[in-house]
Amino acid sequence: MSPRSSAARREGSADSSGNQRNLGPRNLDGTWVGGVERGPSRPYPFEVGAIVGELTCLGWSRKATGGFHPVMQCSCGWSGFVDRYNLVAGRTTRCNACAKRKSIETRWEQKGYYVVCPDRHHRDRLLDRISAIIVRCTNPNSTVYPDYGGRGITVHKGWVANRVEFLRYLVGLGGWDRPELQLDRIDNNRGYEPGNLRFVTRSVNMSNKRRITAREVEALRQRITALEAENADLRHRLRGTKK
Repeated sequence: MSPRSSAARREGSADSSGNQRNLGPRNLDGTWVGGVERGPSRPYPFEVGAIVGELTCLGWSRKATGGFHPVMQCSCGWSGFVDRYNLVAGRTTRCNACAKRKSIETRWEQKGYYVVCPDRHHRDRLLDRISAIIVRCTNPNSTVYPDYGGRGITVHKGWVANRVEFLRYLVGLGGWDRPELQLDRIDNNRGYEPGNLRFVTRSVNMSNKRRITAREVEALRQRITALEAENADLRHRLRGTKK
């Protein structure tokens, strides 16, 4: 039997015996998936509309690098090419951004954050707050370190070593689930420690600013006096040089 011409392959779907040729899956409108005919040995692995994990097949198209691959849409709204072989093997079930987020969530779940705070939005918000607190109190490279760690503000050692316990303490405070409230230290001269934290409004937090103590005022006065004496001595030396 002589091979059919390319035109015949495009126009018909039955062989010389009248049997229906297996050209791969069709779209809902009857056209071939990807707009091209596929032979029985190389059919597309799934049709348009098929769902693989969080991905939905929008269509098939040829990539610039060669080969037909599916255009998929993720549950987050992203859409683009996905390697067909990774899809078939189950190695790809979501877009890269969602895969990274899932990896982080899995790691957090293993550490115990999920048990303490199941709600993702509250958990992310509080963990960001915890991270910022620990950085500004322990990292000298932080721009705000002088106002925190630089002046002796510390974080409870148990919380630094185990952030799950820090999170557990915060969710036990009143107002922890109200995003409009801010975490505040009751005594600004003490660190982030049990009994010294609360959630308050922004106005209350702003009114609870650090105040200069009498000892600090006296230290500043002595420093100013010393600087004035140094300046006077320098001016005296300059006059002597001019003469």
